[in-house]
Amino acid sequence: MIDQQPGNNGEQPSRQQRIDSSLQPFTLVKYFSFSALGVFLIVTLFLSWIISNHARDVMLKQSEDYSLLLAENLNQQVFRRFVLPAVVRYGRIALRNPEQFEYLDRIVTSFVQGLAIDSVTIYDSSENVISYSTNEDLVGSRDKGGIEYDKALVGTTNSRFIYSGSVLSLLSSDASVSCQLKTFIPFRQVKESGEAGDVIMGVIEIVKDLSKDYTAILKLQSRIILVSSVIMTILFLVLRTIVSRAGKILERRTVERLRLEEQLNKSERLAHLGTMVATVSHEIKSPLGIVRSTGEILKKRIMKVAPGNENLAQIIVDETTRLNTIVTEFLDFARPQAPILKEHDIHTILNRAISFVRSMADNQKIQ
Repeated sequence: MIDQQPGNNGEQPSRQQRIDSSLQPFTLVKYFSFSALGVFLIVTLFLSWIISNHARDVMLKQSEDYSLLLAENLNQQVFRRFVLPAVVRYGRIALRNPEQFEYLDRIVTSFVQGLAIDSVTIYDSSENVISYSTNEDLVGSRDKGGIEYDKALVGTTNSRFIYSGSVLSLLSSDASVSCQLKTFIPFRQVKESGEAGDVIMGVIEIVKDLSKDYTAILKLQSRIILVSSVIMTILFLVLRTIVSRAGKILERRTVERLRLEEQLNKSERLAHLGTMVATVSHEIKSPLGIVRSTGEILKKRIMKVAPGNENLAQIIVDETTRLNTIVTEFLDFARPQAPILKEHDIHTILNRAISFVRSMADNQKIQ
């Protein structure tokens, strides 16, 4: 039975499976690299967001400290330049008096000029009502102070941020970004030494516009996120290019290795086949030599007993010689030799063939 070589359709899936199996470790490394890069991207964006938020908090804290300093300075200015002179001149503080109100307004306006302060409001200490404000429409309004007024009235300085907008607001042309800082401090009497006294005469509210600073912080956040995203995208593209080239190189090397392995397997099979042929040929060569020697002896006897029929014995000798040559070639399987072409008489070859098959023809009664 002849073993058939598997065709291309039969061995292609097996070959592809071997290639995929060889590339599997590299595939795992590739997936791990991309997964790690994705994790790094998320962590980087998260850290960028934390850093930008921290920068915003620092900016707001500095603005809050600055507003508190302004409020305390305003407390000193109003008490020394308005309260004391007004008490000496008018005997008491009465902001309903247009002259006193205008005098206080000049002091406050000159103080806040060029400081990017939206408004200054002074609340009465006896009730939550606005006694003075740079925004005249608010004068006389009640219950505008809220919890911050109550805290300042008992001596606690506090602030509150009111802001709107985020990083996404910068992407929209219609969205507005605004930020206000409202600072509340108790309006205290000032001692001759310059220190604040214990008597609380009211509450001072300073509203400061921080829209420009807040917009700058949002732009900083967007830049950090954008730069981080661009850097990680570039790293992703570089890594993808490197991995793609490495994958192609590794695949070519794997295919070449499999091809060499197949050639090695074929060589090993041929070596085993040569060993088997050499063993069989060696076993055939000995009895073949005996047959040849017997044929030569038989030829000599026929020449004595029945001259003219020695060609039959000669055929045995020639065929055994030919078979011996073939067996020798099998033994030299590892070193195949080129065929040697010689001229022969066709009549001689035909006569030898007829003599070789004459006995079989006679048995079959063929003439």
